[in-house]
Amino acid sequence: MQLLLNKDNYLDYIDVNAEIHFDTLERFVKKATHEFLLDSIFGIGNELYNELTALVTPSDKEQELIDLICTALGDYTMMCFITKHSVQVSGAGVVVVKSENTAPASDKKIEKLEKEYYQGAFTFLEKVFVFLEENKSDFDTWVMSDSYTIRNELFVSSVLEFKKIISEVKTRVYYMKLRAYLAQAETTLLRSELGTELIVTLKDQVIAKNVEEKYQYIVEQIKVATANHAFAHYLNMQGEEMEAVVLQCKQVAKEAMIAVTDTFKSDPELYPDYPNHKEEYNRLIGNNGEHDSQFLTF
Repeated sequence: MQLLLNKDNYLDYIDVNAEIHFDTLERFVKKATHEFLLDSIFGIGNELYNELTALVTPSDKEQELIDLICTALGDYTMMCFITKHSVQVSGAGVVVVKSENTAPASDKKIEKLEKEYYQGAFTFLEKVFVFLEENKSDFDTWVMSDSYTIRNELFVSSVLEFKKIISEVKTRVYYMKLRAYLAQAETTLLRSELGTELIVTLKDQVIAKNVEEKYQYIVEQIKVATANHAFAHYLNMQGEEMEAVVLQCKQVAKEAMIAVTDTFKSDPELYPDYPNHKEEYNRLIGNNGEHDSQFLTF
């Protein structure tokens, strides 16, 4: 594959001097490209990457984007490089690189640098996505790809929407990691309880930014429910020891969905088909009035 960060420009983006040739760095650049920039969940997407590497004379905006991407790649490359380049594997085993005039950096110093480069890489990847969102009309390939960071197929369609509900989610990378959990939450919480027809109607109004006044509270609670449900299940899957946060998010999601169903019960004209829509057989919440026993699988 063609490399966006290559022998012609690597000294502009990677913190090394000219004594270190690109051949020494190439495998780390490839690792950064595949493992980080083109990650299947939060990367920029192969479509955009291939388009950028094929450019002969980039426009000003394309060059600005390439600069941001290569800066992110440069930091991730250095993160990989400094941990591996400080040691060598020889016939004597794994040895520390040392010469008459130099000594290896301490483990503490290497760990500090590694953390700084890691943070720098993701900071600039966030800048890449912000730039793309602000200039989306110039990057149709990205907008049409699965890597587009605004997901109109979801009620909580962007990181800006998500962090209004859960402030810990601040970056587009984090949001992209949560996409699958948001989709699962919509299926688990919404379609079986409310039915596909209503969900499609509400989502169309959300996309059009024209939610009818009678549905505004419903949509608000749906966003709260799906965001909290998704975040709870994401934390569980990551194995993070945040049981209290997980339980709190599940409780908030539960209360939001009860608020939705109670609204329909108290005002049948809002949704005459509730609760007898086509998908009621798979309902989690139920309609027997006993809220505490209705979320056994929540």
